[in-house]
Amino acid sequence: MSYDASQLKYAASVIPTMTVRQAQQLQFKLTDTMSSHFSGDQFLSLGDLGVAPRFGKPEQTQRVECTLADLFGAEKAALVRGAGTGAIRGILSQLLLPGDCMFIHTAPVYTTTNDTIRILGLQTKQIDYNDLRAVESAVKEDHTCKVFYIQHARQQPTDTYDLKSVIHTVKSSS
Repeated sequence: MSYDASQLKYAASVIPTMTVRQAQQLQFKLTDTMSSHFSGDQFLSLGDLGVAPRFGKPEQTQRVECTLADLFGAEKAALVRGAGTGAIRGILSQLLLPGDCMFIHTAPVYTTTNDTIRILGLQTKQIDYNDLRAVESAVKEDHTCKVFYIQHARQQPTDTYDLKSVIHTVKSSS
């Protein structure tokens, strides 16, 4: 038995999932992409035991980041330490200084993310990410915010924004 997601009250807020076949194809693509960044002996080695001076990080980490960027067609990818909040805290502390400002969605902020914002002494400006015109306008008009903070997970049931569309709007507006 399956359900029809379009019949849900907030159907537009449901993030689409992959079929098993799509997931398999992505897995095959990942394996193929990995082979362009790693040789067989590199892939099966112990890995890095320190920082490679030319990258400022472990060489294997650099290779994995390049693999992921290629896989998803992104300019770059960055692996950060820690899960969830730890990763958010790590990246925000590298990108912003106390008092700096970032854009956030007009929705309740996760408690742990809110603590991170408070502890790092960051300022926030809210935009409704469901309204791409508001996003475009805010990014064009505000030159104080240094980060556009967006998360894939929905923060409230009424969120309908498409992650890719929001990112495209931000990039084309800045």
